[in-house]
Amino acid sequence: MPQLQVRAVGTAGARGPPGLLSPQEGRCLLVILLMAVYWCTEALPLSVTALLPIVLFPFLGILPSSTVCAQYFLDTNFLFLSGLIMASAIEEWNLHRRIALQVLTLVGVEPARLILGMMVTTSFLSMWLSNTASTAMMLPIANAILKSLFDQEAQKDLSWEGDENTAALRRNGLHTVPTEMRFLASTEEGHPEEVEAPLDLPADSKKEEEYRRNIWKGFLISIPYSASIGGTATLTGTAPNLILLGQLKSFFPQCDVVNFGSWFIFALPLMLLFLLVGWLWISFLYGGLSLRGWRKKKSELRADAEDKARAVIREEFQNLGPIKFAEQAVFVLFCAFAILLFFRDPKFIPGWASLFTPGFVSDAVTGVAIVIILFFFPSQRPSLKWWFDLKAPNTDTEPLLTWKKAQDTVPWNIILLLGGGFAMAKGCEAAEGQPRSDRNARHIPGPGPAQCLTGLQPDHPRLGGPWMEPSHAASDLGYCWFRASLGALGCAFPRKQSFRFQRNGNGKESGLSAWIGGQLHPLESVPPVLAVLLITVVVAFFTEFASNTATIIIFLPVLAELAIRLRVHPLYLMIPATVGCSYAFMLPVSTPPNSIAFASGHLLVKDMARTGLLMNVMGVLLLSVAMNTWAQSIFQLGTFPDWANAHSANISELPLNLTNSTFRTL
Repeated sequence: MPQLQVRAVGTAGARGPPGLLSPQEGRCLLVILLMAVYWCTEALPLSVTALLPIVLFPFLGILPSSTVCAQYFLDTNFLFLSGLIMASAIEEWNLHRRIALQVLTLVGVEPARLILGMMVTTSFLSMWLSNTASTAMMLPIANAILKSLFDQEAQKDLSWEGDENTAALRRNGLHTVPTEMRFLASTEEGHPEEVEAPLDLPADSKKEEEYRRNIWKGFLISIPYSASIGGTATLTGTAPNLILLGQLKSFFPQCDVVNFGSWFIFALPLMLLFLLVGWLWISFLYGGLSLRGWRKKKSELRADAEDKARAVIREEFQNLGPIKFAEQAVFVLFCAFAILLFFRDPKFIPGWASLFTPGFVSDAVTGVAIVIILFFFPSQRPSLKWWFDLKAPNTDTEPLLTWKKAQDTVPWNIILLLGGGFAMAKGCEAAEGQPRSDRNARHIPGPGPAQCLTGLQPDHPRLGGPWMEPSHAASDLGYCWFRASLGALGCAFPRKQSFRFQRNGNGKESGLSAWIGGQLHPLESVPPVLAVLLITVVVAFFTEFASNTATIIIFLPVLAELAIRLRVHPLYLMIPATVGCSYAFMLPVSTPPNSIAFASGHLLVKDMARTGLLMNVMGVLLLSVAMNTWAQSIFQLGTFPDWANAHSANISELPLNLTNSTFRTL
């Protein structure tokens, strides 16, 4: 296996033997690179790539299989699993549909209000269900309302078959929708062309046709966007949030700042603000919130369509019938699930977990305890006749949720993906902690995976003390991509810099760590506020093209190390990256919800790009505001915490004089 050889020259002219990246660390680096490439290119399914550490780490001598396999079912994974099982019960009894129709009944049927109702309902469901499931549940409701806004003749136009449909198309003035369907269906060399057939329609008809087209787009585009926004509000809402929790426990075992309650207090106001701003933007583009005069007046045709929409919502709600005992039971358990998670350890008051042995009860205990009840609680109101009459027949009732239903509906691939990320981090930590032979009193072999990635200039005045080197690893490929992304944004990186550092009392050299530190030199002079903004932009851009789960697995270890180097609170860098991973709005491939909405055939890539660009900008700005206002008091971001300081106990100060170094590959 090729090894990277680094030669560092001291300030006094002394030259020691080159330091080599140890074979163990090189093998770990190979696995990290392989997994990162597979995750981003999806050459293998994401969940299959997540299983690679189980095979490669033991074979390559990085970790024993017992240690690797244990990472796939940490308490964080069980917390996520409990949320998925609760979502299965909600879906089983159509509780989500009743909630959605009730909200739509309350907000009204004007287009902007309906879009608001769709966004509020979808975001609420996404707080507790997966983003993909929330989108899939809400789209049928949106389609039913859209069909009521367009008469039957307009629906026939969607087939685009025959001259009769073309004539009806012209009469109703709805040529744009089928034209876009035709555009999406064109496969000529993979580059379709949109051709608008000029129709001689009155100006009012053209405006009405544009209005209807925009309403259709606004409905479809608001659902995946609100699902992505809503998932950030709770720890169980989306996988990146739980990955943050798991990585914190891995890198900083003493960190107990982030739990369901503290995250909810931070993320809910941010979610509500973003939802409001996003609704205003989408409604301005598609829903009638405009200063144009022709949209101020409501035509008879438009009023008739709204009446039909109101009738459809009312009919759908009535078809659900009176609320069932099972729905009531699931709703009560759902409320207990949320309340117990929130008040386990809310920080501002003692939580109910303080009644038990400290450190024994986690959020996973709460979630699993509630979902177990789903598997034995009856779905029908139990009869108590047997209590008074021992001869009364014993009737069998189905539980609220069967294991067969949970097995079929829970996305187990996400559980494996979470475990793969935790296993990768554990492998980096193990490789970095391996003992090395000391060939020279003043030199050590090359750095571990984390040291190869996050060295920083030691003597910057903002560091305020000795250079910190944590014992946990970072993701190498993620770091390279992080630097490349910063470079694309215009940062000029120095090419050759190195310095000496001491670890565990033995003065030894590592030129590669110094060189990578030179690559991040621009971040040393960037104010923390701008650093948060920059990190969020980079991650949000990266996740437009890669899975948000894979993205955050790659970036979080890098940011944890970087925060310690810069002597800033680790959460100040890690939370923006985690939330920013969910702000992927511009492309259909960015998230599964985007893909589901785009597959309806009524959206173009340019529609999502135009709408999503400003959504990304607004999300990044709102997140930056949140991190520098109420998040400061919730997570105490203004101080460098003791649990992060513990990682720097064995680091000593660096000499001031630095020299260039030469790199060559063997």
